[in-house]
Amino acid sequence: MTAATDDARPGQTVPGGRDGTGRAEPADEVDVAALAGSGPPPEGMWLWATEVDGEPGGVFTARHLPASAPRAYGGDVVLRLGPGPGRLPGRPAAHAQAYAVLAGTVVLVAEWGLDSFGDWPEIVRVTAAFTMGVLTDLEARGADLRPHEAVDLGTAAATAAVGLPAAVWAAPAPMP
Repeated sequence: MTAATDDARPGQTVPGGRDGTGRAEPADEVDVAALAGSGPPPEGMWLWATEVDGEPGGVFTARHLPASAPRAYGGDVVLRLGPGPGRLPGRPAAHAQAYAVLAGTVVLVAEWGLDSFGDWPEIVRVTAAFTMGVLTDLEARGADLRPHEAVDLGTAAATAAVGLPAAVWAAPAPMP
């Protein structure tokens, strides 16, 4: 994992932003459902999930991250769509992955082998919504997800953790 503090995405400001986390209002959000059927470029595609409704057909927006140096910040949910197999065994035509970024760590939440690109947004929707909810709840309970710390996704995804880092789940607020 490679992390850099106070390194904003294009169009972002650090620190500050709309919610004090350094995230500015993204101007280039896309409707993820509109990406169904289109495959990623040869190097794959990274998306920062900005809003997800868990219900089929609901709101699902994301922002494209640059292919050359994709970065995410603590509290972000990112999706990767790539050709060929991901980390799972087998030979699917493509794969989709969902990651959570917290406390300088990238966590692989889920991966799917895809035979086609037709319905991948609906396949990943519920997982993205759940992950956003978990990260929001962790922050509400006092977990420091380090929202000002940039993580280099290109480097970190290859060795992404599975499960929450102890620095996150050991938040000071008690769990119900």
